[in-house]
Amino acid sequence: MPPRPGKTLLTSVLCTLLLASACSSGLVKSLTELARLRQQLIDKYHEPDIRVNLQNSRNLTIIFVNSPLNQQAAAARAKRAQEAAKFVVSHYQAIREIGSIWVYFAAYETRLIIFHYSRSVDAFAFDNTGSETYPGPNEKVDDRTPVARFNSARN
Repeated sequence: MPPRPGKTLLTSVLCTLLLASACSSGLVKSLTELARLRQQLIDKYHEPDIRVNLQNSRNLTIIFVNSPLNQQAAAARAKRAQEAAKFVVSHYQAIREIGSIWVYFAAYETRLIIFHYSRSVDAFAFDNTGSETYPGPNEKVDDRTPVARFNSARN
């Protein structure tokens, strides 16, 4: 006797709901941790528009939008970026799972309600220990220089 369509549909819906609830518990925890981190950054730096994103569960981005530091020297932004990365390392529980921390300074502007302009002022990259991995504002990069990488696990 073939299964009834109503029974198959009910079984499919139940399986989908169970799968969704199993996957969403990690998602809810991750979103809660990111919201907590964002609030801690806002409380620490007293800037109302700080955005915190997690991309591909590996890259954490922090964007200081319309920060007063946008008008200051690049060294001041570099110092804030380093402080923010160290803060993230010490306050984000899932830091071991993160591959990189990017700190951006951006200028956003809206004109006539529908025109939105954004401009990246500066960007800094750090690893999950808070060490800078991308040259700061005072370091020059020569694209012709070879990059040697050594993986001790592979020898």
